[in-house]
Amino acid sequence: MNQMAFLPRNVPCLLLLATLLVSGVDAFAQSSAQVAIDAHQVVRTIDERVFGVNAAIWDSSFGDPQTLSLLQAADVRTLRFPGGSLSDTYDWKSNKSYDATTGVLNSWSWATSFDAFAAVAKPLQAQVFITVNYGSGSVQDAADWVTYSNVTKNYGFKYWEVGNENYGSWEYDTHAIKWDPVTYATEAKNYIAAMKAADPTIKVGVVVQTGEDDLDAKSPVHPVVNPRTGATHHGWTAVMLSTLKSLGVTPDFVIYHRYPQAPFAESDAGLLAGRSLSGTTWADDAANLRQMVDDYLGAVEGAKVELVVTENNSVYSDPGKQSTSLVNGLFMADSLGQVLQTEFNALVWWALRNGPPLDGAGNPTGNFSASLYGWRNYGDYGMLSPVGSANPPTPNYYVMKLLSHFARAGDQVVKATSDNPLLATYAVKRANGTLSLLVINKSPTLTTTAHVALTGFSPAPIAPVYGYGKPQDDAARTGVGLADITLSGLSGLGTSFSASFQPYSASVITLYPAGVSSRIVNLSVRAVAGSADRTLIVGFVVGGGGTGKTLPILLRGKGPTLMDFGVTNVLADPALTLHQTVDGLDTTPIANDDWNNDPQLAELFSLFAGSTLESPLEAAFATSLGSSPYTVHLTGKEGGAGVALAELFDVAVNPAADTPRLVNISGRTQVNTGEDALIAGFVVNGNGPKRVLIRGLGPGLSPDVNGVLANPRLDLHTLLRGKDATLASNTAWGGSAELVALFKTVGADPTLEDTPNSKDTVLDVTLAPGIYTAVISGVGGTTGVALVEIYEVE
Repeated sequence: MNQMAFLPRNVPCLLLLATLLVSGVDAFAQSSAQVAIDAHQVVRTIDERVFGVNAAIWDSSFGDPQTLSLLQAADVRTLRFPGGSLSDTYDWKSNKSYDATTGVLNSWSWATSFDAFAAVAKPLQAQVFITVNYGSGSVQDAADWVTYSNVTKNYGFKYWEVGNENYGSWEYDTHAIKWDPVTYATEAKNYIAAMKAADPTIKVGVVVQTGEDDLDAKSPVHPVVNPRTGATHHGWTAVMLSTLKSLGVTPDFVIYHRYPQAPFAESDAGLLAGRSLSGTTWADDAANLRQMVDDYLGAVEGAKVELVVTENNSVYSDPGKQSTSLVNGLFMADSLGQVLQTEFNALVWWALRNGPPLDGAGNPTGNFSASLYGWRNYGDYGMLSPVGSANPPTPNYYVMKLLSHFARAGDQVVKATSDNPLLATYAVKRANGTLSLLVINKSPTLTTTAHVALTGFSPAPIAPVYGYGKPQDDAARTGVGLADITLSGLSGLGTSFSASFQPYSASVITLYPAGVSSRIVNLSVRAVAGSADRTLIVGFVVGGGGTGKTLPILLRGKGPTLMDFGVTNVLADPALTLHQTVDGLDTTPIANDDWNNDPQLAELFSLFAGSTLESPLEAAFATSLGSSPYTVHLTGKEGGAGVALAELFDVAVNPAADTPRLVNISGRTQVNTGEDALIAGFVVNGNGPKRVLIRGLGPGLSPDVNGVLANPRLDLHTLLRGKDATLASNTAWGGSAELVALFKTVGADPTLEDTPNSKDTVLDVTLAPGIYTAVISGVGGTTGVALVEIYEVE
């Protein structure tokens, strides 16, 4: 694909069919759905090659560190190179292409060479498809490429394709008989033999199309007889496979490309209906290809051949605004869900970066009809758009990132049904014991409530929910809010439960098995600390345990050792004081200025904190505390000020159900700009989800605190595959009755209840076990005193 793919026959009739599909989908619109998940009925095991994207030689940003970071953040597992139709003009040795007019190599080189591609694919640990040049290359060139890749450079790239869409006249072809299935099959035999001689471990595939008579105009002189049916056919795939059979050749896989819509005939509802122009579904196409492979190669040899899809997108040429819209992202999610019901073992999206089609004056072309949803004023197949200096991600990228929470290689697809065609539901039993649901609301206007019945799985009562939809797409448009996937949660779950899904949205629900549990075991607050009103105050509540039991804790205050992490202007000599209110009076039962390399503390550091304090001037102490509220004050000795880190650890070993735990943790300090935000890290430890309420208060501290942060912003971060990811964000919580009720449930100060238009911030999220960071900053660079609070909800 290079902004072009096959042109189906009988286009006018097929466009009529697409129109009928659109009207039919709208007729079934509902506001509810009955969803059934049977975890006992396994459909298949997932291959990691279904999470793929095409890379391309024209991508001048492919080698940038940002590209690798974005691919890692989305956990892309498969890449394809060198890029669509250009594969049949590409000379890998020179990184140039043959000019289609002169047949001579261009004088200029492409932006991304094979080695530059490998420099991204290898650290990504991706499976790789390489498309060798059938159109204008040679068998020896292909064999040399395999040798260079897997012998000389030891890249170990396993999957190799003989050409790209060589059934189509848009492909450059220098053979005597162009786009001919017999010529292609005969040459493919030589390619396969030479390439496997270079590396016997590789797999080599050939290109196919659905239908025994598809593209028959290319081969009217090559009739073949289907040995099962006795019928005569002329189509590319039938003739090509029959020729391979006569040559004694069995490919390792067959390669299918799918673009279900025609340019300037796009329909959002038609695209989401899941059918191609010829009216077939993914399941129909897989069944058709399997039948032809088995018929023409024979049942024994055919069974050795796998089906893969190495290109998929919405429209086969001239992409318009639908291609960069939320609808196309939902189409991607639905394509994956449907492919996982078939035997296709790879699904590689077209493409990472592509570029908008332009007219002679440089204006975007394509379909920009008002009937299509979307706000971007250009079309582009790419997940990362070249429009704008930052290559902003399109919805396709964010949906790929969302899907990384749904499934990965080795997970088992299980049976899932929905009686509402506008609410697609897919389910996967994951290797870690969870059950993951992908729910896609294809309605542009209706919020749909799903009534879910589970068989073969009893869930924990709460579950994290990752989502992407209209609010996130609008945030990309306005610059206000979070454009990335977001995190929320569901509660009150059982083998039957209900959940609502917003219009045009994709959601991933992670159901944990019943009986799991987790605890908040650590809080780390980093901020500028000093003395008096610049004291860094960390509060926490011990509770939830058995009567009379205590919780062992470890506290430490870091300053000088922060320099090891590149922090400047650190607090030179921090001091810690524990405060507790007893009979209405503030008491200080324990304090520490310098820990002085205490060996008992050093052992606790190594067991629970991952590292020790390197400076004897830093502060630390360990104690056991009963159920009660506490505060820890971190100050600078002799009036000193600087960046400091206050840390609190639950150091209970194998805690029982009645062991007290940290049910509320908080930190208050001055928020400045840049790195001087209020940063609170915390850890959820265990084998199940934990619902937490996070508040970032500024105005809510008045009138008791002077100089408050007038307009705070709260962002929740975590590390996904080693990369920072923002899970949720809030500015101005909105005063909802549900949150007010939640404040009362967890014992939060109800100050915000009286100020529903407050600029304070609130997040209600359900978290998987892991490490998280809540960051309080000032909108528009504002500064002031702020408080971050984290409450255990369930």
